[in-house]
Amino acid sequence: MTYVLDGDTVWMISSNGDREYGYLMLNNNNLEEPPTKTAAISNNMTYKFSHVESKLISILLDIHGFKEVERSSEYFNIYWSSGHPKPEEFQKLQHWQKVNHFPKSSELTRKDCLQINIREMKQQYGDSYNIMTDGFIVPDEREELLADQKRNPGTWIVKPVAAAQGKGIYLVTDVDKIPEENSVVCRYIESPILLDGFKCDLRLYVAVTSLDPLVIYLYEEGLVRLASVKYEQGKDIWNPCIHLTNYSVNKLHSDYVKNEDSEKDSEGNKWSLSAFLCHLRSQEVDTVALMQSVEDVIIKAVLAAGKKMNMAKNEQVPHYNNCFELYGVDILIDKELKPWLIEFNLSPGLNIETPLDLRIKSAMLAQLFTMVKIQVADPTSNDSSAEQSESTEQTTKVVDPSSNDHSTEQTESNEQTTKQITTTDIKESLSAPHRPRKLSLSEELKIFLEVREELKRCGGWQQIFPTPDSCCRNVDIQENMSLLNKALHQSIYLQVDLTRSRDEFDDQNREVDLLALGQEALLERLTCYERHMTKVLSDARCKALISGDKEFSQEQKQQMKVNVMKAMSNGLTLSKYEARMAFSLYLQNLQQQLMNGPNCEKQVQIIHRFLCTAVTKLMHPFIVQDPDTNLPYTAQAIILCKQLGDFIQAYTKETHLYLGNLDAAKEERNIHVQVDSQAPSLHREIANTILQHNIFTL
Repeated sequence: MTYVLDGDTVWMISSNGDREYGYLMLNNNNLEEPPTKTAAISNNMTYKFSHVESKLISILLDIHGFKEVERSSEYFNIYWSSGHPKPEEFQKLQHWQKVNHFPKSSELTRKDCLQINIREMKQQYGDSYNIMTDGFIVPDEREELLADQKRNPGTWIVKPVAAAQGKGIYLVTDVDKIPEENSVVCRYIESPILLDGFKCDLRLYVAVTSLDPLVIYLYEEGLVRLASVKYEQGKDIWNPCIHLTNYSVNKLHSDYVKNEDSEKDSEGNKWSLSAFLCHLRSQEVDTVALMQSVEDVIIKAVLAAGKKMNMAKNEQVPHYNNCFELYGVDILIDKELKPWLIEFNLSPGLNIETPLDLRIKSAMLAQLFTMVKIQVADPTSNDSSAEQSESTEQTTKVVDPSSNDHSTEQTESNEQTTKQITTTDIKESLSAPHRPRKLSLSEELKIFLEVREELKRCGGWQQIFPTPDSCCRNVDIQENMSLLNKALHQSIYLQVDLTRSRDEFDDQNREVDLLALGQEALLERLTCYERHMTKVLSDARCKALISGDKEFSQEQKQQMKVNVMKAMSNGLTLSKYEARMAFSLYLQNLQQQLMNGPNCEKQVQIIHRFLCTAVTKLMHPFIVQDPDTNLPYTAQAIILCKQLGDFIQAYTKETHLYLGNLDAAKEERNIHVQVDSQAPSLHREIANTILQHNIFTL
């Protein structure tokens, strides 16, 4: 069996020369000059969104020839949703369709579920699972929280169980004041590592492509987010711009500095991971050990939730390779260089506010879609139901799908790691007499071959589990590996003895030990995180993708505002969706004024009264925290600004859901939806124009 590259497609060629199937190789370089001929165009390939609109995903798929279809359509190749699809949506999937979630990922992404799962593992394995600070789920565990606070007073951070982007997060020292709402209350890490005096954390991108065997990847580049006000331990815990690093929290602060040049990725309030690690290395920090610890935290968290997720997946998902998951993982490093897990985000933000965002996220997504293997299939054709070949020929020639120079070294390293492995080796591993089997030998063999081939097209995605050392480092990891995982590990890494534990190796001489294990690939993986990602887009193209193809002067924006207001005075009325989006924009401008300093104390009081009333109208209301009246009104304004931002997020999300419900009702009345009906509704187009060109600026 051989693989042949033809344009943007890798085709599997059978022994008689026929094309069995093909998969796409997406390339973020195409953002500069989109190709005119692609396999997606010739095969009518499509994607759809549910309750999410990602400009970057749309751009990336559109330039590769995909077309967007309505949310209710069953004729799609890729389904990207902000939340979990319904069980019946999973059950209807064809083998060539991809969904960006596993069932029950909430076991990992809901803060209360994650806290419970980590706590259970910690009870079993002790300090080995000391990867999160102690936490309590309120209101159920309020008594335990009060008792712990009495024994060991300190600062706590309060987080809603199912929120994102810093929504609803605040700090307290008196846990009695925490309201009776569903939240997780954790010990606050009061001694974080600082960058130039600012608190920072890591936003890393983690992909899971299989649950059993479990396969985890960490993208080699990430983001480091800095708060906008310098950190002093115990000072001004009311100020979110000191203690929270979320972009949505800090972006309006007058001291927030946007990174305007992706090449200067160690400036401003957002750095690249590679720049951060190079900075630490210049201060004689062992960054290899640090990233190995970060990998361990990620692996342990996924293992803690993986079994429950896999049970749901087995019940709901018809094909092994239907699902994959992209997580945004937040890690905080303390001054002792210990990484702490903050959270796993179900649908990480893919906004492109800066050139650095675009450089990292576009490459990450393009290589993600290549890695998960988007099969060439026409969703409207009956021919696309043909099953993938189950051929298990002894020799396979694989084209290197790595599209960026920075990924080539890792691909070569992966090939060196597995180059002596044959199908016979895998069969021998699978045939071990002590292994109970739920799948047939041919089914397991097919899965193992899939994982091996995936490793060769992963680009900048680093496989952190399984790896040659993944069983040797921690006994808790080895004990939680499934039988299929152990067989996979043995089939890929024949030279590694699974019975050896980390205790047998000297941490003081890590590199010598790893080389002695024949694990040169591990050193390559752990140092790749410091590799600078090459810039691929021109400044002009980058600017156009971020701001839109057409820019407007202030005079033009003012004229647009006049035109819209005039049209409304002549009888034009906004739909409910348009009116809500316009109101959201008005509130954003109000939020900007608050952050830059309110006009008077009365303005602060008015906004506080508005929030107390407005949150009760949300489908999922939250409790407004009253600012301490002893603080100056400028400080109270910052507290309210954060909560106003939380309200805007919730209000805007519900607005999109409202539009989605209208679309669903419309499609219910017209069952025969055309696959090529891609055009956005007039409402959405007008609302996007309002937002993009800011014509309702105060």
